[in-house]
Amino acid sequence: MKKDKWIFYKISNSFNVIEWRWTRKASNGRIVGASSEGYGKKSACLKNAIRNGYFAVAILLLMAISVYAQPFLVCDPQAGVTIYKLTGQPAPLPATSTALADGSLKLDLATCPVGTYNLTVQSCSGVWCSASTTPFTLIRPASPALPANLRLIP
Repeated sequence: MKKDKWIFYKISNSFNVIEWRWTRKASNGRIVGASSEGYGKKSACLKNAIRNGYFAVAILLLMAISVYAQPFLVCDPQAGVTIYKLTGQPAPLPATSTALADGSLKLDLATCPVGTYNLTVQSCSGVWCSASTTPFTLIRPASPALPANLRLIP
C-alpha cells in the first residue's frame, strides 16, 4: 500500500502576505486533505499537518549542501523531534545531540579541528527515527591570520 504524499508550499494571499499551507494526496492522485487556513510560520503549518495525520519523524527537511562551519550546525525547528543522530562525524562531535525545546538543532563546532568532515544527520522522536538521513560536508576553515602592520594615523 502506497503512502499518501504530503505537499508543503507557501503562497501569497489576497493581502499580499506569504502563508504556508499543506495538501495531502492519496496514491491515486486525489486530494484527501488540506490545510483550512494559511500559516505565517512553516513550523505552525507542520504542527497542523501533524494534527491531521502527518508523521512527526518524517519532518526533517534538510538539503544536502556544503557548509562552512561558523561555528554551529543548526536546523530549523522540527515539531516532535527530540534527538538528532550524527554518523560519520569526526571524534570531537557527539553521536547524538538533544534537540532544543522547539525541536531545532544547534551544535557547537568550535572544538572541531580544521578540516573537512562528512556526516549524516537523522531526526528522532522518542524511539522513532526518520527513514532517511541527510548528508552534509562540513568544512572547518583555519582561523584568519591576524593583520600585520596596523597603526593609527592622525
